[in-house]
Amino acid sequence: IELMPENPQYRMSRGDVYACMNEVEKSLEDYNTAINLDAGNDLYYYKRGNLYQFLEKNNLALTDYLKAIRLNAYASDYYCARGDIYYQMGEYGMALQDYKQAIDLDPTDANVYVCRANLYIDTEQYENALEDYNKAIEIDDSNPLFYTNRANVLQHLGRKNEAVND
Repeated sequence: IELMPENPQYRMSRGDVYACMNEVEKSLEDYNTAINLDAGNDLYYYKRGNLYQFLEKNNLALTDYLKAIRLNAYASDYYCARGDIYYQMGEYGMALQDYKQAIDLDPTDANVYVCRANLYIDTEQYENALEDYNKAIEIDDSNPLFYTNRANVLQHLGRKNEAVND
């Protein structure tokens, strides 16, 4: 950064390191600088939105995710992240829309199915949750948490013998 202080990519990278170190103020400063240097880069808004989400500043996170989506409407991660915020805020309809959009953009991302399944569990839509856990396992059969969560859904559905097998 000393050699090229106007390079926004370097600022973003250092912001990522600061975020991993839990130095959120320094991370936020670098993300802000990256955005000031290149306001047209969707990834910078997404990264800052993630930091705001971590800080539980949901409205700021939503603003950044919306900006990232406006700049790049084809990044499924952006919709999933925004869906997570809506989910945390109890805006289940908005969350479902974003999870659906994320799945439409990348139907191979098992984590989006899990996020949507969790929402279905909270709204007691267990059959839908089961479908999403089945899909997540179809995509990634090596994640033990997917099986555990599916077993919990099967228990809610009264299918205890199947739950035991997971």
